[in-house]
Amino acid sequence: TGFDEAIGYIGEDTALLAQLMQRGRVAYNENVRVFHRRRAFPQAYLQQRWRYRVKTGQLQRTRRDPRVTAFVVAGAIGLVLAPVFAIPYALVTFILGVRATRLPVQWWPVIPFAFAMHHLTYWLGIVTGITSSRK
Repeated sequence: TGFDEAIGYIGEDTALLAQLMQRGRVAYNENVRVFHRRRAFPQAYLQQRWRYRVKTGQLQRTRRDPRVTAFVVAGAIGLVLAPVFAIPYALVTFILGVRATRLPVQWWPVIPFAFAMHHLTYWLGIVTGITSSRK
């Protein structure tokens, strides 16, 4: 057993882990570290997120993860109710973002828009993956 090459890049590690977990326990080693290269925001970062989430959507067609389904449903509801939730969303993402950012203060007002772009990219990518004809 190893990586399923039919899945291709993005998702093969998740599929392998799910397969191993079905067979029994998977050992966790807190000393293992994985480092990922940070992509520049917005273009390179959102392009990577898009590719990952399209693959998530494609895998969802056969692997039915209830968390992904819940995210898609919540996102659709969020889009419909966006006029109602836009201000609370902006406030929450601003507060959370300011606490974690290394951006200079003059860039803080864009934080809610960056969060919105991130979440919308995730949602649209998953929906695209679910509805695309290609595996």
